[in-house]
Amino acid sequence: MGQYDDAERLYKEVAADSRFPILDRKEAEAILPTLATKKRIAGIRMACGTDYELLLQKATALQKELPGDHDALTFRIEALDRLHRYDDVVAMMRAMRAQAGDVAAWPWEPTLAYAQYGARRFDDAIQTFQSIQKNLAFDPQTRMEAENMILEIQVQKEVEKGVFALQNIDFTAARETLTKLESNYSQHQDTLGYKAIYMAKTGQSDEALSLLFTKKREVEAQGLPFSQQDALSDVFYERKQFDLARISTQQILADPRYDDRAKEAAVKQLRNIIVGMYLQDGDKALQDGDRPKAVLSLRRAQQVDPDGLDVRIFQAEVALAYSRNAEARDELLGLQAVWKEGPFPGQLALADAYASAGNWEKADQTYALVMNSPGVSSQDYWDAQWQRRFLMPWHQRHSSYMGTYTHSEEGSIYTGRSRAWTAWNDADWRFGAFVTSDIISTTKSSIIGARSSQRYEAGVVAQKRWGDGYFAEAYVGGSKNDVIYGAKIGKLGYQSLGWA
Repeated sequence: MGQYDDAERLYKEVAADSRFPILDRKEAEAILPTLATKKRIAGIRMACGTDYELLLQKATALQKELPGDHDALTFRIEALDRLHRYDDVVAMMRAMRAQAGDVAAWPWEPTLAYAQYGARRFDDAIQTFQSIQKNLAFDPQTRMEAENMILEIQVQKEVEKGVFALQNIDFTAARETLTKLESNYSQHQDTLGYKAIYMAKTGQSDEALSLLFTKKREVEAQGLPFSQQDALSDVFYERKQFDLARISTQQILADPRYDDRAKEAAVKQLRNIIVGMYLQDGDKALQDGDRPKAVLSLRRAQQVDPDGLDVRIFQAEVALAYSRNAEARDELLGLQAVWKEGPFPGQLALADAYASAGNWEKADQTYALVMNSPGVSSQDYWDAQWQRRFLMPWHQRHSSYMGTYTHSEEGSIYTGRSRAWTAWNDADWRFGAFVTSDIISTTKSSIIGARSSQRYEAGVVAQKRWGDGYFAEAYVGGSKNDVIYGAKIGKLGYQSLGWA
């Protein structure tokens, strides 16, 4: 504000001093209203600080007060830019362009192009920048900047297409994007960044880091900021090296040479990294059976990103750890219903929820989806495969046999257990058969002397199940001398109640 006060005082002195030529006095007098507007704008900026909604309100009011003022219009565009409301800028620029009529070089044309770029209307932005680049009425610097922006937008379109393919585990499309970038834009820094991310996503993260650090040393030796510092953070994040990812991201925030857009992206990435650290601790706690620690990690992650997908998936996993199976299943199904970006990241947790809630057929199908998903991690693949094997006796036709043999100087004991089950039919019934045998032989050194005895039992079983794994069972059979029969009720997998 001080510089405006000094300038205003100086121009007032010039305008009032008859010793200056009349033209200089008139020019100073003409500048005073513009200077007053700039001073007001500086005061509004200072008063609003980072409250950009208030800034926009003040800027809009100022433009209404001074509808033809260049500085007031620029100030409103600045306020809209702070809120990323580029569509509003585009609409305002188009209305002004229609009123301007046929002009050789409309001065707001570059502003329109940049607003279209900010609004992610890439094709429109390219068209507008091309119009500027070909228009000789614009100065050479403006035309050169337009040409550079055309290149930037074309590269960004390709990179975003490739990142979208990677998010959807479409490595064929992602590889095609990399080939196109290396063919057409091999010297562009974003091609290097995308290549590193592609390599990290396809199991080549060591090579990706080597590539990035080599280029980083070259660039920084020239005293320039490394434009792919965010890609370096992304690779560390992919490797789940969150401390290194955090350090890489903080370098962007600490270096004044990075622009506001880069710093805003870094703040978002830092939030993702912090959440990743908490969830990593939470996963380890669940694996160790430390449920209270897992809950603590969840609460910390929720404080940073309460509505984040990964956080909500972990919340469902914690619910599973506390046997709140239906709650976890419903939460995951709700998340899956609105997920539109490729394979659902919570698929394995959803399969676990189905299994724990007693829907074993659906669990088996979901585990198979995890195993067959392109790009599935080896850990998730083996977890799904193991869980399918563990789940098989609960819903598929199968037979099993278990035998034990114990021998000592006093004798030996052999026990055999055989079972066979059908699959569940459409009415939720299944049937089974069992055979049990015990063969006991003792020697003379045994307290009961030398003896030998055998026992055999066999029978059939019928089970009826209801939702969430609840069941009733009846069985009947016999041994050499007796009839055996009984019944059970309870929850399959968690048979806490039964009688026979």
